[in-house]
Amino acid sequence: MLQQGWGLLRRDSCAIGPPANATPGSYGAIRPRKRQRLSTDQPISSQIQNDELHKQRAPIYLPSPESCTGSGEEIINPLLDWTKHTIPDLPDFTRFFQGYDWSRTALGPMQTWGTELCSHVFMIMNHPAPRVILWGSEFTLIYNGPCAALIRDKHPETLGSPGAVGFAAAWEQLHRNLKITTETGKVTTVEDHYIPLSRDGLDPEETYWSYTLLPILAKDGSAVGALKELTETTQRVVGQRRLETSRRVEKMDAAQDLTKFWSQVVDILESNQEDFPFALLYSVVNDAGPKTPEAPTTTGFVDLEGVIGIKADHPLAVPRMEIPEKPEGLQAHFKRSWVTGDPVMLQTSDGSLPQSLAIRISGRGLNSICNAALLYPIVRLDGPGAVGFLLLGMNPQRPYDDDYRNFIKLLVDHIVKAAASKEQKELKRRTKNAERQERTFTNLAKMAPVGIAIFPPNGPPTWKNHAYDYLSGIVSDNEQPYGWRVALHPEDRSRVDSSFRRLLEGPLSLTLEFRVRNTSPGSSEDGEANEWRWLLSNASSEVDEHGNVSKITSFLADITHHKRAQQLQAQRLEDALETKRQSENFIDMTCHEMRNPLSAIIQSADGILSAFDADQMGSIAFPNQSLAPDHIRAAVVDAAQTIVLCSQHQKRIVDDILTLSKLDSNLLLISPDPIQPVALVKNALQMYDAYIREAKVTASFSIDQSYHDLAIDYVLLDPARLLQVLINLLTNAIKFTRDSSTRHITIQLGASLTQPSSGPGKVSYIHRREQRTEQLSSGEWGTGQEVFLQFDVSDTGRGLTTEEMKLLFLRFSQASPKTYAQYGGSGLGLFISRELTELQGGQIGVHSVASQGSTFTFYVKGRQYMPESPNTLGSTKTRISRDGLGDPTRDCLDILPINFALPGFHANNGLAKLDPDLKALLRTLHVLLVEDNLINQKVMAQQLRQLGCTVYVANNGLEALNFVAKTTYSAKPVLDNAPSSPVSSLADTGLGPCSSSTSTTETQQDSGLKPLSIILMDLEMPFMNGLTCVHRIREMQQDGTLLGHIPIIAITANARGEQIATALSQGMDQVVTKPFRIPELLPKILQLVGGAEPSIQD
Repeated sequence: MLQQGWGLLRRDSCAIGPPANATPGSYGAIRPRKRQRLSTDQPISSQIQNDELHKQRAPIYLPSPESCTGSGEEIINPLLDWTKHTIPDLPDFTRFFQGYDWSRTALGPMQTWGTELCSHVFMIMNHPAPRVILWGSEFTLIYNGPCAALIRDKHPETLGSPGAVGFAAAWEQLHRNLKITTETGKVTTVEDHYIPLSRDGLDPEETYWSYTLLPILAKDGSAVGALKELTETTQRVVGQRRLETSRRVEKMDAAQDLTKFWSQVVDILESNQEDFPFALLYSVVNDAGPKTPEAPTTTGFVDLEGVIGIKADHPLAVPRMEIPEKPEGLQAHFKRSWVTGDPVMLQTSDGSLPQSLAIRISGRGLNSICNAALLYPIVRLDGPGAVGFLLLGMNPQRPYDDDYRNFIKLLVDHIVKAAASKEQKELKRRTKNAERQERTFTNLAKMAPVGIAIFPPNGPPTWKNHAYDYLSGIVSDNEQPYGWRVALHPEDRSRVDSSFRRLLEGPLSLTLEFRVRNTSPGSSEDGEANEWRWLLSNASSEVDEHGNVSKITSFLADITHHKRAQQLQAQRLEDALETKRQSENFIDMTCHEMRNPLSAIIQSADGILSAFDADQMGSIAFPNQSLAPDHIRAAVVDAAQTIVLCSQHQKRIVDDILTLSKLDSNLLLISPDPIQPVALVKNALQMYDAYIREAKVTASFSIDQSYHDLAIDYVLLDPARLLQVLINLLTNAIKFTRDSSTRHITIQLGASLTQPSSGPGKVSYIHRREQRTEQLSSGEWGTGQEVFLQFDVSDTGRGLTTEEMKLLFLRFSQASPKTYAQYGGSGLGLFISRELTELQGGQIGVHSVASQGSTFTFYVKGRQYMPESPNTLGSTKTRISRDGLGDPTRDCLDILPINFALPGFHANNGLAKLDPDLKALLRTLHVLLVEDNLINQKVMAQQLRQLGCTVYVANNGLEALNFVAKTTYSAKPVLDNAPSSPVSSLADTGLGPCSSSTSTTETQQDSGLKPLSIILMDLEMPFMNGLTCVHRIREMQQDGTLLGHIPIIAITANARGEQIATALSQGMDQVVTKPFRIPELLPKILQLVGGAEPSIQD
């Protein structure tokens, strides 16, 4: 007993103290005389205090039973609880367990453990089988030495950790079973549970475990944990799985051909998802077998017979792969395995496995990334070589040990034996099929309409069909370099010879088009165009085992008709482009010629109306009131108003034609700008105020409560296109209401955050003509809240019948044939309105009752806009839209904000009484008018002078440059005492400036520099056009010839977007398209001038 280190305590009758020959290590640990164990319910401080008391006493040695004699002695059981006391000669794992720092775990120091925990720990530590205790609410892990040997690399980090951490890989199911055991007290048994563990260099390793969970009870009868008795079953589970695969391959059915054979192999490998994550099956094409490793195989091909685990479009899943003489990459491993007949291991660690195969395949390979694959040849049994290859992905969670190696070898051996018998049958079948197909091909080649010929490297064709003779006209000619001759077109001979030489250099395929002389009967009847026949040749050369060209195969097809069709198509395309160009030129010319006189008409009419203005009657037109009787005044005013209305009508037709042209070409785009919808509607009513009053129609504008509820101020949308639709509906309402007994028009503005499904009352929207691209997704629309603005235009006019409404919104369509005769118009307004509405993400609709009036409703889509600063919207910037169509209001709206108003001007009524400040500002302006049309020049100059401006005139760009050199902008002024050439020339014609006080500066004979505020310049002029002139002026500003920036506005009849964009790119500050009116032009002038001019140089 002493040798075992366990002492017995004899009370009272034993001698106290160690024997003389005793050593401290041969006796039990020091302990109290009486067996007294502290309850775990006591505080730790109390236990520590008792331990201190024990230390203060003299050491008590426990004598052996042999040293205690006498009657009445009491034998005490030996101390076994090493969790509370130090016991010598413990097993290594127990000593490790005892010295483990348990204070870092949820269990706390070992001295604080309760009796139940200590007893169960003592039990599992002495158990020879793996055992685990899962203790407490966190199921803290305690396991014995056999269990530590099983989990290997997971020890000791798992010891004392929560179950969710230590058994994380299998915790979900284990925790579910633990809950059942601890809550119901029932024993739970699990068989072959898959647990991935990190051990033996694998992270993880595929392992399987069977375990039983038994509840551990506390004193009160509740469960405080569970005891897990586990056994590893990995070898049994993996072995059974592989055995089942081997049995399947042994029972392969006798397939009739190799195709079915490969299909069976695919099924077998696919059934073992764990050991074969992926597989590619290849058959060798016509393999005669390599001789020996010293005599490498010739080049060959392998065909893909099956794919497992990867997609059919994988880069390596090619139908045929070549194994060249000097292969690289994966092909080199195929060559090596083919020559040696041995398997080759491919791994990502050494770069031999392509990265495209190092992938995780769902449902296979235990969902782990495959890092290795085995290339296994299916060797021939009748000699060297291979009939196929298996590229097998290896199980990433199992080691490639002897068991795995033997399993695959056994599998492949069975496949080789099955393939050998089937290959012989397949070879005979293929031979017969090849002979039959050769006969069939020969017959087809002879009868084919395509020419086919086989050429040797030197000499005439060894075989050709009749079509080749007919198409090419080839004849044998030993005097020719290649032994044959073809009547080639002289221009093509060098290309044909060069191509044939390239084919002789090595394996090559090429396509060539060339001409040969047409030898068919009657070819000369069609003349020279049919003298030559166009041929398409597809030729390829093949080489022998030495790399020399052995034959050239050529295919010929007659493409003469195709070439003629190409030429005809190219000619038609050229004609169409020319027609389109001429059409555009015609439209440009027509618009230019229509717009030029329109400006003169409108400005003349404005002049007449201004002359009869009540405040200017005496000083401008008729100093003596008797010279202007009332009936003459009325007639002149009526005529002037008629001129204005006719001009506006003519301009609308031109604009409709231009808009329609853009719509047909899909060139009309929507360009967003921040605008106030309320101001836009008011501006439209203001623009047509004279037209409304002339028709004796009352017009009102109301804002729906929905607009106020959304607190809308600025909205990002295309103001010009929106206003174009609104004006179309407004002018139609005026036109059809002016003859009614009740003449009233109402415009209502509403808003919503959702797309309207119908308009007010019975108005329904018509369906969109086509699906259009979402406009608000581009960056220029911002990120504000999407909003739908709805506009209702109601009138009390003649209304429409049901049949008439069916014709609305169609191209060149009006309600009835009488409409044009009575009201005029092009029939394009509503069609264009529909197109523009749909382009802006909206719809349009109508409700009308005959003789009662109509309501047209449309909505557009935009985004609410919040300016970055208060000046963002107040600042005026030049903006020409991407299509730049000149519609009735776009010229003004593209440059000025919608709410811009210049005091003293009215959009339709000419010039009203000017404010004194504005008059003073106008008198300071010095304007250079560059215009080659003398009528337009005269009219515009007179109107500007009537406003107090000083006007200079020039007929072309050269005269304008000469004049600029004499102004305050010139760094090196050219001074002379003669008036400028444009002034004198106009004076001679009688169209120049009059001798009024406003033109004195223009004609004075002084030698000083002339002040200049702005240039108004036409574009189409002789000698030097406006684009060249403005470009030259900007160059002079850059090189210092001119001081400062001269404001220049283009006044032109070129209204297409490309033309406007070109003018801006050349240096124009703004563009105003003809026709225009002085009240529309002056705000732009004042905007650019801004009251600042260069000072006169001394």
